Amino acid sequence: MTYKDPPQGLLDFLTRESKEQIRTNQLLEKVLAALAPNPSNPSSSIPTQQLQTLKSQLESGQYIPYNVRTFDMTTAQTDYPVTLQGYNLVATSDGVLSGVTVKFNSANNDALPLQYFSGKSIPFTKLLLSWTAQPGKTLYLIIGNADTEFDLAQGDALAQVIGTYTRWGKLIVPGWVYADEVTAPIAGAALVTQTVTTGKTGYIYGAFISAEEGNEFLINWASGGIAKSKRLVFSSLGSFEFIDQVPVNEGLPADATTDVTISVVTAAGAGKIYQANLLYGEI
Repeated sequence: MTYKDPPQGLLDFLTRESKEQIRTNQLLEKVLAALAPNPSNPSSSIPTQQLQTLKSQLESGQYIPYNVRTFDMTTAQTDYPVTLQGYNLVATSDGVLSGVTVKFNSANNDALPLQYFSGKSIPFTKLLLSWTAQPGKTLYLIIGNADTEFDLAQGDALAQVIGTYTRWGKLIVPGWVYADEVTAPIAGAALVTQTVTTGKTGYIYGAFISAEEGNEFLINWASGGIAKSKRLVFSSLGSFEFIDQVPVNEGLPADATTDVTISVVTAAGAGKIYQANLLYGEI
């Protein structure tokens, strides 16, 4: 095949794609840096082999979104084979794109007019191209790579990580710790308790408290071996719930094997019902 300089429109397209890839790489690098293994907390490592592979590709400069192939259309071709894995295909030429068909993976498959299929997404390992003789014209294919671009499983994993990181600010998915109603709890009683797992650190993202009278409550945890608390004051009976993207104990994570609790400060009146729940996560 004879190489020709691509038309300006194709160069403009590739320039835009390169800029988009730079922005994508910058986002991925930030996310992956935040997820990098922490020697002081091995449990915070990247959770999937796919993400480790993607991180390696970014660091080595091997994260390449596409390949470009050019074909001289002077002589007609039938089922010309192009063996290259890909997810999507964009086609253009120095002129009107016509008289070109493509079969995916096998010569037994139906031929598709390339001018109508261009830009669509489909996984493939082989292309079979046919075109009529068009002297002076060149066919350009931009092929989204499957061998260097993260595969669909990696994309799903990365999307989940980015969504989690955006929602909670950490690679963490908090959940509610429920506790039953308590009648007339004594002063200092824990209404709900969550023990931090060995080797983990705990974060408090929300709470629910309900009481049939006014009282004060403490959210309690230990960080760095020092007891910490935040006080919530009920001037009268009622219920209160909050959820935040930033944990209550940001910068002061609960120590491993310690208890995170919500306790009542003053003894409850006879027959008064209390309840508390925690929105808690750990890494």
